[in-house]
Amino acid sequence: PYSSYPQAAVMWHMTNQRPPQTSQRLSVTLKGRDPVFRNTNDGRVETHVSGACPPYTFHWNDGSSLRNRDGLDAGHYTLTVTDSAFQTAKATIELKREHEIDPQLVATVENNAWNISLNCSPHPDISYQWSNGQTAAQVSGVPDGDYSCIVLHKNGSRLSKAISLKRP
Repeated sequence: PYSSYPQAAVMWHMTNQRPPQTSQRLSVTLKGRDPVFRNTNDGRVETHVSGACPPYTFHWNDGSSLRNRDGLDAGHYTLTVTDSAFQTAKATIELKREHEIDPQLVATVENNAWNISLNCSPHPDISYQWSNGQTAAQVSGVPDGDYSCIVLHKNGSRLSKAISLKRP
């Protein structure tokens, strides 16, 4: 019944020109982890705040109010932090996708057993953890069944791939 009424939003921006003398200057720094895997938003930004008067509020340029961010794609991210005395500090970080890694599982049958490999170029920053305990990019001679592989980048990004195998 209220859909025909006009809608309005109010946003206040308050700045304390004279913060309390006991407060220290507000400082914010951002530490980022660049996204690595294709078609996944695996970037991360950690926020470090010091000084001023806690508690703090967080406002990102994309509307988020979280302190730390996960699931980010490449791009520029700007954070405005406000303390309880209305002091503000801004910080900006750029996440880059320099290496776009796109591992795909490929399975073949040889001598009545399966060979499963990840068809991505070898990368020195990548390691593998298969559900059967192996740690190479390829597992060989495995029977029918369900297999998964976690692809780990040294920066902490991870991608999980799974496959079910059954010979006809």
